Amino acid sequence: SSNASASSNPPSPTSESSSLSSTSPPTPLATLASPLLASLSAASSSFLSKGAQGWNVFEDVAMGLLYRAHEYAFKSMTSFNVMCTFVFPFAFKITMRMMYWGMPQWAPVCLWYSYLVHVFYGNSDYMSLPVSILLWVLRAITPVMFLMEGVSEKCFALDMTGSELLAVSGILASIKRGDIFHPITLGFTGMYILVMSCVPEQSFLNTLLRYCSVILWLNVFYLVDHLRDVSKPRTHVEMVWGV
Repeated sequence: SSNASASSNPPSPTSESSSLSSTSPPTPLATLASPLLASLSAASSSFLSKGAQGWNVFEDVAMGLLYRAHEYAFKSMTSFNVMCTFVFPFAFKITMRMMYWGMPQWAPVCLWYSYLVHVFYGNSDYMSLPVSILLWVLRAITPVMFLMEGVSEKCFALDMTGSELLAVSGILASIKRGDIFHPITLGFTGMYILVMSCVPEQSFLNTLLRYCSVILWLNVFYLVDHLRDVSKPRTHVEMVWGV
């Protein structure tokens, strides 16, 4: 009777296909992909477990860089020539705006050109032949510019924007330091003028870029001082061109 029942119930096709699929060997694509998927899952779990530690390392590095940048900027700012050239133009504009209505119109012109005489007629920190020629030219044209502005009774420095005043401050500081023709100083000055000419003046981005530019400009001065090793013997070309 048992044999009759077994013969009366033949195996279904679904059961045969399931048994064949369970015993079929894996495809080559699955064989290649399984180690890759395992390594990806291990890497993702390792990244998630170490994510907080990696962020702390990045934060420490960023804070260290900011601290060093401000430290080197402060060291450059301790020089009287650098401090005077960066502080006076902005202090001049603010003071003249506050006292403009109670003074003669030629007073701002006289005060501004007195400052330029102090910058151009004083000695630079590091004299070279190109800097000497530039100072000679500036000393020659400063009286002519003073007479032209005195006749017009208008001080053009009061009409400068904050970005333009910062550019003037950086260039005057480079002249006073004697490294206006250094490649690093020239490159950063050109980059600053190019970038700030593309940013609107009355914007938060302009203010942020001006602050970063002051810090970077002072760091450029610190880098130039570091590269200029006075103790080592200098060739005739280096002494003449100040490189």
